[in-house]
Amino acid sequence: MNSTYVLTKLFFQNIIRDKFFSFVFFSGVLFGCFSIVLNEISYGATEMVIRSFSLGFLSVTMIFLSIFFGLSIISSEGIKNSIIMLICRPIRKVEIVISSTVAFLVALLVAELVILGEFYLIFSLYGLKIGVDFLYGLLGILFESMTIFGITLLFRNFLSPLIATIFVSSLYIFSHSARGLLELSFFKEKIYLKYGVEFLSRVFPDLTYFDFKHIVFNNVNYLNDVANGCFYFIVSFLIIIYLVCFIFHIRDFD
Repeated sequence: MNSTYVLTKLFFQNIIRDKFFSFVFFSGVLFGCFSIVLNEISYGATEMVIRSFSLGFLSVTMIFLSIFFGLSIISSEGIKNSIIMLICRPIRKVEIVISSTVAFLVALLVAELVILGEFYLIFSLYGLKIGVDFLYGLLGILFESMTIFGITLLFRNFLSPLIATIFVSSLYIFSHSARGLLELSFFKEKIYLKYGVEFLSRVFPDLTYFDFKHIVFNNVNYLNDVANGCFYFIVSFLIIIYLVCFIFHIRDFD
């Protein structure tokens, strides 16, 4: 347990050194600038534009950070050298994976709190309030980001950084568009394509389970969706991390 704590602290310090929170802070500032421009061209649709753009902006930011740090959090030279210095202690490879995951989760939580504070200031300028429904949207973004982080860790074990980035980015786009593709007449007519898309959508995690953002705009009974999303995240994320630990355990740490 002590070695896990030391590794988690080490990974978190490395995240700070890689300017994680600087990127988060200036992303919030950039959002504030964009919100002013959007307000000028939205013809009074302030609330819809600001709320929609804020969650979308945060989602893209967190996905980018999840892929970037998923690629580098374990394989960076700074982390390798630090782990070598600690190698005299009985450190298992599983502890490396778990510690890096916990460190990134803590960083994401802190980042969402920072951005939430920036959103609060920006929303106040427009007379808007951050309600519970908006916080559910942030929770969905957190689940989605951690899932993407886990998938990136998984494929970084046996793919180059470039190929892993392309694959995970494609998976993100496919997961959000698979249901829409199945509704197109082209896929309905091509049975083999329809079955292929359905198969892939079941094999890979379905990120639409974490799309809590729609509850910000629709007055619906969303608690069931949130509960299903939480359960789906726990199960799918545990499976992903187990696969990461298994593959990382049987390969050389290079």
